[in-house]
Amino acid sequence: MYERIIKNSSRKLFFCLLLLLSLYVLPIILADRLYRDDVSRALIGAGGWNKDGRPLTELLLWLLNFGRPLADLFPLPLLISVLLLAGTFTLYLGSKLEKKELSLSLLFAAFLPAASPFFIPNLSYRYDSVTMTLSLCLPFIAFAVPLEKRLQRFCLDFFVLLCVWCLFQPSASVYFALIFLELFFDIGKGRFEAGKLFTEAAAFISSAVIYLVFIAPAFVDSEGWRAEASKLGLSPALLAGNIRKVFSIWEVFFSGLTKPVLLTGAAFFLLSWCLLVLKSPDRRFPARLYTFFLPFLLTAAAVAPLLVLSHMKTSEHMLAGMAVPLLLIGIGGVKADENRYLKTAASVLILILMLWQFQYISAYGNAMKSQKEYELYLACSMAKDLDEADPAEEVRYLTFEGTPPRAPECTMLTEKYPAFGETVPVSFENDDWLGAPLLYRFLQRELYCVDSEDASWKELKAEKRNALYTLFIDKDHAWFIFSR
Repeated sequence: MYERIIKNSSRKLFFCLLLLLSLYVLPIILADRLYRDDVSRALIGAGGWNKDGRPLTELLLWLLNFGRPLADLFPLPLLISVLLLAGTFTLYLGSKLEKKELSLSLLFAAFLPAASPFFIPNLSYRYDSVTMTLSLCLPFIAFAVPLEKRLQRFCLDFFVLLCVWCLFQPSASVYFALIFLELFFDIGKGRFEAGKLFTEAAAFISSAVIYLVFIAPAFVDSEGWRAEASKLGLSPALLAGNIRKVFSIWEVFFSGLTKPVLLTGAAFFLLSWCLLVLKSPDRRFPARLYTFFLPFLLTAAAVAPLLVLSHMKTSEHMLAGMAVPLLLIGIGGVKADENRYLKTAASVLILILMLWQFQYISAYGNAMKSQKEYELYLACSMAKDLDEADPAEEVRYLTFEGTPPRAPECTMLTEKYPAFGETVPVSFENDDWLGAPLLYRFLQRELYCVDSEDASWKELKAEKRNALYTLFIDKDHAWFIFSR
């Protein structure tokens, strides 16, 4: 069994994909920015993923660090992530496709889901990028293993899904979407196994129940924002609201694509879609009808498990499941190799799309780097002003008001790609994990961020004022009021 998996995997594909993905993540490495929660973790070496219902992430990063405190090992987690992605998609395509020879279309079929633009924020985390990547890869690995016995299939999938739930919950949507993609491959082989479909669905549902009933309550706080974030619901209003959130993420992302990119992407999608339908091994009408709707079905399946979240975030890093429909489109492009003219047309489209992917992540990396440098300047200035205005170090609480400024270069790139408005964060927020750490890394004293409705600062005399912010202090409380 395992010899067949290894035999079907192309070493050339693996090493080419590894090289391509290593170049792809280079802008993130060069940006070298602490991303969101990384700011505080780099200072105090704390974990805290178990409180988010991700105990396996906590355990693996503890092992990677050989104990506590958790050091910033960047870019090691990202490099391991690249290795995981290259190995996973080489393995999966080797187990599903008869084509063995390396070609541009086959390389792109593996690269497209691994380099999903919706997964870039996940790769940007300096600590848990590797565990989020592992959660993405595990379902693909499970479906690459050819198990005929139902009990073996259930046990493997159940174990994999429990790991996924405990690593990064949104990646469970990857497995859910792969159920429908696996059905596509089975239909192509002229068989439909209802028992296999039932086994996969049973593994998904039972693992979710075990996680929600036993594992999550053991780690997630019973009260507070974590408890609220973990609540589920099935009301029509909730589902409709979450659908709107998903569409808003897609709308913001696609609004940043120029017409040449949109036309190229649409042309490749149509070519791939037509080839999937017309070259389906099973020519019966139900099989072709299923293949016809499959891209849309996979897209819906990739987000469906997220729709029951009572407090779903409007964030791209939740859309790990989008790797599955992207993989299908890439697989359709591989079929173009069977015709010389279609292969030429597909190659041209692929080269343009790959160039755009590298251009997009390069712009993202530069936006991250410019914002990092600008926030470093702001943090130094704010820390200096607070130190001078509070020599007795009485201040313990901080509140930020107004809109924190973005670096000019970051602003320009965000106008070009509106999705950067969310994926390139501004760190000065009223959160102990995001706002205060940027200052107390320079002040060497503990500060706490608070959301304050107290507007008494308006009656105070400004301690410091410049073009970007004004500082007010009242005993142990300081306000930074951003002017822009």
